[in-house]
Amino acid sequence: MGLGVIVRTRAGDLRLAGVKRSLRQWDSEMAEAMAVDFAVEVARRFHFSDVEIQLDFHTVKRILKGESSTHLDLGRVCNEIKEKAAGLGHIRWEHVERKWNESAHFLAHWDCCWEREMIWVDSPPDSLVTLILKDNYVPNPN
Repeated sequence: MGLGVIVRTRAGDLRLAGVKRSLRQWDSEMAEAMAVDFAVEVARRFHFSDVEIQLDFHTVKRILKGESSTHLDLGRVCNEIKEKAAGLGHIRWEHVERKWNESAHFLAHWDCCWEREMIWVDSPPDSLVTLILKDNYVPNPN
C-alpha cells in the first residue's frame, strides 16, 4: 500500500511530492490517517511551520480536530498524529473534495517499489508533474 503527499505553497505552487510504501494493508479511513501521519513527518523533516493538511475523509478530519471519536485503532493513530503535529507551529486540518486531492492519491498508487520512500523537492519526474498540475487544487484563502 502506498501513501502520497503533495506540498504546495499558499498560491498552489508545487514545493514537494512524496510517496511511502508499506507492507501493511488498511481500510480507506486508516490509509488516510497514515497518509496524514506521513505528511506530518515530511513537514517536520523539512521544517515547515504553517501547515494545512487537506483530507478527503470527514471522519479522520473530525477526529484530528477533536470533534469526534471512533474505534480504538483510528483514534490512537490520530492522537499520535496530533502529538507529532504539535511541534509544527500552526496546523489546520481541512476537508476537501476528492477531486482536489487526486494527485496525492495518484502518488499513493505510483510504483516506487525499488524504494520504501521517495521525496522530490521542487522537481518530481515529468510524468508526475503533468498529473500533479492537472489536479483540481484550489488554495484555501484562510
